[in-house]
Amino acid sequence: MGDEHDLVRGSLPDEESRGEEKNKKASSSSENGKTFAAKKNACIKLLSGSTDEEIFAGLLLMTKHLPLERCQDELHDFLKAMNGTKFLRKLLVAKNSDTVNADLYKSLSVAVSSSFCANVNCAKEFLSMQETFELIALNKENTVELRTNALDCVIGILRATSTSKNQILNHFKFNQVEDITDPSFSSRLLPLLDLVSLHIDDLPYFAKLYATDRSDVGIIAAESVCRSVCMLSEKEDFYCYKEIDNLDTASSNNQVAFYLSKGASAVLLSANSAPEKHQECALTVANHLSVYFGPAWPFLPGLYQSGLSKGDKIISLMIHLVSVELSVQMTKLRGLYFSQATDAKDESTTKVKRRSFVCVSDCVSLFDSTIHFLVGIDEETSSKLDPKFHWYEVDIEILMHLRHGMIVIAETIVDFLFLVSMEIQSGSESQIIDSDLSHMIDQCINSVDNWLSEDPGAKVDEMRVQFEKCKSQLSGHRTKRRL
Repeated sequence: MGDEHDLVRGSLPDEESRGEEKNKKASSSSENGKTFAAKKNACIKLLSGSTDEEIFAGLLLMTKHLPLERCQDELHDFLKAMNGTKFLRKLLVAKNSDTVNADLYKSLSVAVSSSFCANVNCAKEFLSMQETFELIALNKENTVELRTNALDCVIGILRATSTSKNQILNHFKFNQVEDITDPSFSSRLLPLLDLVSLHIDDLPYFAKLYATDRSDVGIIAAESVCRSVCMLSEKEDFYCYKEIDNLDTASSNNQVAFYLSKGASAVLLSANSAPEKHQECALTVANHLSVYFGPAWPFLPGLYQSGLSKGDKIISLMIHLVSVELSVQMTKLRGLYFSQATDAKDESTTKVKRRSFVCVSDCVSLFDSTIHFLVGIDEETSSKLDPKFHWYEVDIEILMHLRHGMIVIAETIVDFLFLVSMEIQSGSESQIIDSDLSHMIDQCINSVDNWLSEDPGAKVDEMRVQFEKCKSQLSGHRTKRRL
């Protein structure tokens, strides 16, 4: 009995043992806290020193031995202790000598500044150094690390000071730093673009960046322009009715349309050699062009091609890419929703779903726009539109390719709707239908309805029977869920 009791005690810690373990952890935590406090106080003491050597030592202690993520509340105290940015400026302009390594001092100054600028309360103190940091980031002779740290300083200052869009555009030209090879560079640039509340006159710069930059930076610029066009469209008419005679004298709207068209068309004409991310972006841009700029956009890139427009080919390639992308994204969604092995709540799964829904939404919207441009433009708009921009007047061979592509798109959508309806019949819809998928189903049904009403061909009639059956089942399901 005693052995059994000892065995139990040996395998499960008693209250006394648990108390000792708890005390050890508390003691360790207390010691760590004391160590952190001691280092922090030592750092402040050194930064408050009267000699450069003491302040320099304080900066090294701060960057090398203090976890800065725990020092956010103390960063302002550190900056105050060293009398603001004065010493960091001194390091920044230091000259080489027998005892001074100017490059090392500059690197330390910018690295430390980037830590301070990550804190909103501290970043404001560096406003007068913003232009210096910009010049460092723009200087291609500097190291990637130095330029990236300088860029972080600029981003921090802009975020903290709500610098006007004109200062951002005039002082910091994004295409001049695109050669930074740091893989996280584009993600560093994105917050900077998000800070800019773009005016219509600002848009051509970023649209041109998309047209000329085949890197991820171009994608970020395109997304910024599309987002801004959507916001500005409530007050601004972006529609293009006439051909652009001279890009330099064209309106901001026409310049934006031209550059976005040029960038999207370059991807569409690349014969699927462009990376997937760039193809998805091209579809997003094409969708915004169709919605806000009208049917003229595929023809605009022909401006400097001696009048030899590739607009009809671009339309055909766009529909082909839409059909391919829809098939890819709907296949992904099938796996994400209907596969038993998929964890619907997993963060990575959620991100893939979100991306697929955006792609599908863009593709279906382009499908709708194509129907509208072929058969639905009202007389008033049509009368203002340059005749060469009418999609239904493109070459007959292109029109045949276009119709075939539209049928393929409709078939892909109907196949997906059929699969969803089968899942509903199996009784598992409560596990797979959510608001995002339900919204996508509504969008798809409306689009196919529009297409079927405009194309009475025999091939389409076969599809119509299956679609009407799916539509009936899905409509009943959606009504039931909304109640």
